[in-house]
Amino acid sequence: MVPQNPSLGDSIEIVCTIKRGSLPVTFSWLHNGQVVSVEKQKKVMFNERSSHFSIGHIQSSDIGNYTCVVSLCDDPPVLNPMYIPPNLAIGDNIELSCIVKRGSSPIQIDWQHNAKKISSLHKRKIINYESSSHLSIGKIQPDDVGNYTCVAKNNIGQDSNTVLLMIEDDKQPPILTPMYVPPNLAINDITEIYCIIKRGTFPVSFTWFHNDVEITGMKNYKITNSETSSHLSIGKIQASDIGNYTCKATNRFGHDSGTVSVLIE
Repeated sequence: MVPQNPSLGDSIEIVCTIKRGSLPVTFSWLHNGQVVSVEKQKKVMFNERSSHFSIGHIQSSDIGNYTCVVSLCDDPPVLNPMYIPPNLAIGDNIELSCIVKRGSSPIQIDWQHNAKKISSLHKRKIINYESSSHLSIGKIQPDDVGNYTCVAKNNIGQDSNTVLLMIEDDKQPPILTPMYVPPNLAINDITEIYCIIKRGTFPVSFTWFHNDVEITGMKNYKITNSETSSHLSIGKIQASDIGNYTCKATNRFGHDSGTVSVLIE
């Protein structure tokens, strides 16, 4: 509102106040359709919901129509930090939430896995709302490991957040299947003893013992290792080969051992 009947030389103040509507907003002032330039005799002040335009010492050039223009601010989207649960394991279900903290609508939200766009599939489902998007992953498998990125865009700009999905190791010590040695062995027979991992976290190392003495570099013994098993070959058994053979399997979480006896008829 403009004070009634101002005269040349008077000072006046015009107040423009928002009655209702979304925030934040910007204010601008027009004089006879032209943007008002702030100068010594013209000042503009504003807060969140109002703007004050003052003229000191009105001149004839100040006569005319004054318009207050209020516009919604156009802001690029800003996302809240994303969270991913720790200690995930194979078979777990999780949901990632991408939430817009602020920004002008409309906002489009997309998801990426290792920089490739995700579409809603049988095990990956995306639910979008006006200011958030939620990605659910059912029964996590090794191929789900990696970076998940949420990208929010509007006509002003974009923002993105990335989290890393990792799966905890099984953290199991090795467990061996029962070991076996053929019966009815005789002098000069050749035999092989198998030490096989039933379950456990890899990698696993193997050590063999004969009567509690580690077998290393002995001519009559040959050890062959793979990721999940170890084979001890004994060539042309002699009386000195009689006794207990122990396989010890070790990983970073523990160990297991099995023992069999080689006897000669």
